[in-house]
Amino acid sequence: MRIVSWNMGCATKHYCSVRDEAWRFLLGLAPDVVLVQEAMLDVPAWLREEGTLFLRPAYESQGWGSGILVRGAAAKELPLVPPGSFIVAAEVEQPGG
Repeated sequence: MRIVSWNMGCATKHYCSVRDEAWRFLLGLAPDVVLVQEAMLDVPAWLREEGTLFLRPAYESQGWGSGILVRGAAAKELPLVPPGSFIVAAEVEQPGG
């Protein structure tokens, strides 16, 4: 299983202008699971077709947060919400165990 993690730094104007290219770069690494933080919650429509996507806002009024994209495996979001935190968790079941 290939796992890729990246702090996308969506707070910068530069990231906003290259959002789609950033996701394409990550997917070009052929990951099974992508873990991102500071990612924009407004993702390109084509990204949702790449796998199961879970996004959680950093704060209720923010347009960015943490995310997990799972490709080629069954996944379900876990209800892990510690006070004062903005994380997202998932259980992934890869074919074959």
